[in-house]
Amino acid sequence: WDEAYDGTNGWAIGRGEEYQDTAYQDQIESQALYQILESEVVPMFYARGRDGLPREWIRRMKHAMQTICPVFSAYRMVREYTERLYIPAGLQWERLGADGLARARALAQWQERVRGAWKDVAVRAVRADTVTPLPAGDVRPVEADVALGVLHPEDVSVSMYSGPISGQWDITSPRISEMKVAGSVREGVYSFQGMLSGQAAGRHGFRIRVLPAHEDLINPLSLNCIAWG
Repeated sequence: WDEAYDGTNGWAIGRGEEYQDTAYQDQIESQALYQILESEVVPMFYARGRDGLPREWIRRMKHAMQTICPVFSAYRMVREYTERLYIPAGLQWERLGADGLARARALAQWQERVRGAWKDVAVRAVRADTVTPLPAGDVRPVEADVALGVLHPEDVSVSMYSGPISGQWDITSPRISEMKVAGSVREGVYSFQGMLSGQAAGRHGFRIRVLPAHEDLINPLSLNCIAWG
């Protein structure tokens, strides 16, 4: 698993790059694999000490078992599925099915209303100091004006999507910080405020993300409605 890799408990092919051309990706990654095998894996396995044992290989193998086995297992996987998916889905089914599907009907009507109005949802302005360095642990206010059309602030979730910036100007390892509505700017446009936290040293960035929000909506991405600023 990519999330289990710590740099010393295995080997990584690439650095998470994405390719549009899959044939080119196969070529690049196959070369990287052979390079790892030839320059690291095979030499480490056959480098034996006086006792005839590959000590560095054994050390790496033990570290892999110590860091991976306790947290990556079928038991953890099934438990996580149960806690994160199956139980919430069962509770949601009971909640939406009660009172003759009253909540389910209300949710369906809300979804239809949001889909029809989403074309008017947009981030109109963002105000923040993006010039002065933000030390790790410090915070800085961010304000965004968001047009909602006929929707209301309680119909959406506005957040800051922040993190380190890659060489392709993508935000990696994103951190989500919710913003709160501060008031109405004009009809159909609302101001949202939040605090951006300084992270580790390096080049970082943030964007404003708007998603649908409803107490009975489990996955806001299921509506295919999103706005960025």
